[in-house]
Amino acid sequence: MAYDLKTPGVQQWSFGVEHELKRDLVFEVTYLGSKGTHLFESYDINQPTPGAGAIQARRPYPQWGSITWVDPVGNSDYQSLSARLERWYSNGLSLLMAYTYSHSIDEDPVNDSGDGEVAIMNPLNVAANRGDSPFDIRQRLVTSLVYELPFGSHRAFGSNLPRYLAVAASSAQNKGDSWTCPLCGGPMVAVERLTADQIRRQSIGQSASID
Repeated sequence: MAYDLKTPGVQQWSFGVEHELKRDLVFEVTYLGSKGTHLFESYDINQPTPGAGAIQARRPYPQWGSITWVDPVGNSDYQSLSARLERWYSNGLSLLMAYTYSHSIDEDPVNDSGDGEVAIMNPLNVAANRGDSPFDIRQRLVTSLVYELPFGSHRAFGSNLPRYLAVAASSAQNKGDSWTCPLCGGPMVAVERLTADQIRRQSIGQSASID
């Protein structure tokens, strides 16, 4: 672990505009951004240099194997634009629709994956590990509504019923992760065997071997 660890930090900013289109109907657009700095990253400081010959002889410290080092050299970036349409409860109906377009980028896809893999593959070029976050969802649409049925006390139908009836529904849809399924330039492989590190290697153009 680095002896001069810096404190990780996150900065966030947002800007939004809301407008009442008509009575009980509101439209809102919001921009949200955030940036993370000095995020903890792990990498092998005893990686063998490329070349011919025995792997161990090409390590900086040939008497040892892999040495995992933790250093606050990571950064992250998140940008999003969201739109919300809301109909306040009126005449038995309330509606909420929210759409978000976003992009999350970082340099550490596996620090929290628990698979024991180091995050930075080349400690001499941390920026080469930069890519889409594993949780990056570009588009997401959420819809919910509540509709009061015209049945029950003081309603058009079934006035003898003791209470009113309502129907509620919700839906959440989003685009999935973007990566090419035929990995390693070969045939299709069982995607459940791929770790987050192997997928990240594919996305930045490095080989992803399957054990």
